[in-house]
Amino acid sequence: MNTPAFDWSQRRILVVEDDTETLGRLRALFATVPLAGLELVSDGSEALPLLRRFPADLVLIEASPKGMDGLDLLRALRNREISPNPDVLVAVMVSMTDADRLRRMCGIGIESFVRKPVEPDVLLTRVAQAIANPHRFISSLTYFGPDRRKPRVSGIDAYIGHERRRTQKPAKQAMPPPPPAAPRPPVPPRALVRSDDEAIEVKPAAIRPPVDNTPIELAPPRPKRPEPDEGWFEPGPQVEHRAISDEPLEVLPAKKKRDSGDWNEALGPKPGDRDEEEAGGIDVQAIVAEHLEWLQSAGRTGTKATLDDQDISGADLPGVNLSGASMRNVRLSGANLRGAVLQSADLRGADLSGADISQGDLASSNMRRADLSIAKLIGATFAGADLAWASLRGADLSGTDLRAVNLLDADLATTDLSTATGLMQAQVNKARMNVDTVLPPGLRRPARE
Repeated sequence: MNTPAFDWSQRRILVVEDDTETLGRLRALFATVPLAGLELVSDGSEALPLLRRFPADLVLIEASPKGMDGLDLLRALRNREISPNPDVLVAVMVSMTDADRLRRMCGIGIESFVRKPVEPDVLLTRVAQAIANPHRFISSLTYFGPDRRKPRVSGIDAYIGHERRRTQKPAKQAMPPPPPAAPRPPVPPRALVRSDDEAIEVKPAAIRPPVDNTPIELAPPRPKRPEPDEGWFEPGPQVEHRAISDEPLEVLPAKKKRDSGDWNEALGPKPGDRDEEEAGGIDVQAIVAEHLEWLQSAGRTGTKATLDDQDISGADLPGVNLSGASMRNVRLSGANLRGAVLQSADLRGADLSGADISQGDLASSNMRRADLSIAKLIGATFAGADLAWASLRGADLSGTDLRAVNLLDADLATTDLSTATGLMQAQVNKARMNVDTVLPPGLRRPARE
């Protein structure tokens, strides 16, 4: 969407931001567009009273404003009993470390968000998009972005008909009436014959069908089964047996195992050794921006990110959203991916050794044969991910969510899993461990031959 073409003249914006310097920059930024009204407050508790006399089209709030927590403020704005406009559009300014708070806000109801520190062009574009085409953001295991199922117009659902899927049940198909019963043959009346002093009941004789005297043709007798010595068992097809070759078999070299080593050797190049905007001859930031547009437009615009076989080791991509991206065999060793959203991404064979993916969301991602050795995975979510044959050797899994993760032949040697959550004995039994592997209480290492 082209921001200058957007009509700001009928729009009113309410800003809630506790930082005085940021509030001043936002005031100067919105002064560049012809708004119908602008109100700025530094205390979240002032937002609702102000909203009663200032009919804002959109409320721009900081995730953790002073006076009232951002989650509490958002709940109050959506509360139909106390809010003057529970359907008001809301955009959130959130820092890179508040990914979990952003997902919780999506559950309450927001239309857009922007990362801090705020870039002026990005902020104006997001606000204009939220007003012109409002959609509630959702966060699930497989998707993060606008809700494609419920288009909204000016805060009101576009569809106002009956919700037949919820309120109406399909009418049960009427059963066909049973066929009429065949008429029974009339029963002859019973005769009474008087004999002296008592009456004797005489029953009529049963009616029998006429006898059919047509002779019945008998089937010819089966031929006698021959005995084995009469040739019953026939020899099967002859199989040619080949002699075993005397040529020596080719012995493949053993796969070299990664030694945990120390952090400096395993992390590879540092983020500062590589340009943040461009790594490996590709513009990573441009690819990420195109992918985010692809997510937000449900594939109508933008381009899905494809980073297969790319070497972007040491890249600085905190909070990046690459959900559903294709990243097979990508090299991201030593990369900064704190708070990254990689839901349902294809990371098969990826090299993430020594990467920092703390607080990242990798739910339902495909990470078969990925290298996560000595990676920082503190508080990350791997629910439903496929980590078969992956290496987690020496990784920091403090507070990591491993619910329903496939750990078939995953290398967990020298790995501390004592504070990991959602881990079950059935998952542990499939993994490879050594005596230095630490498991949560109640779980035991599998017995290996």
